[in-house]
Amino acid sequence: MLELAYNEVMKFRDWLWDKYLEYSKPVGRTRAKSQAEYARYLGISPVNLGRYLNGDSSPEYSVVVKLAEKLGNGVYDAAGFNQPRQVSFLEFLDNMPRDRITAFFASVCEINSLTSEKGIDTDSPEGFEIIKAVFRKYGL
Repeated sequence: MLELAYNEVMKFRDWLWDKYLEYSKPVGRTRAKSQAEYARYLGISPVNLGRYLNGDSSPEYSVVVKLAEKLGNGVYDAAGFNQPRQVSFLEFLDNMPRDRITAFFASVCEINSLTSEKGIDTDSPEGFEIIKAVFRKYGL
């Protein structure tokens, strides 16, 4: 078990080093980018990036999700996690309890109305707060 955990950390370390070397490679007259710049690009702390690159630790799932936004879905395999499964909207509705579908559509209409009248993007933090509040209101 300990060997498996060690192998997963080393696999992630090697994969992340390859990605860092790609990122940091000078282009034309530009200089190579630092690990601190890479950490900022990824949205993680330089200390954690150093730990990952040294093989001292591996990221938690929430960090892997954040890294996937910049590095692609290969990070899931490299870090030893399953990639999130994409669910189609029809599959989502098919699995929703029938008594909740009306509440779901009413909440979507209210979310669209509130965000458009306030000029808020649903992908913004403010939009997410509206979504959570409306879903709570409808018991979703």
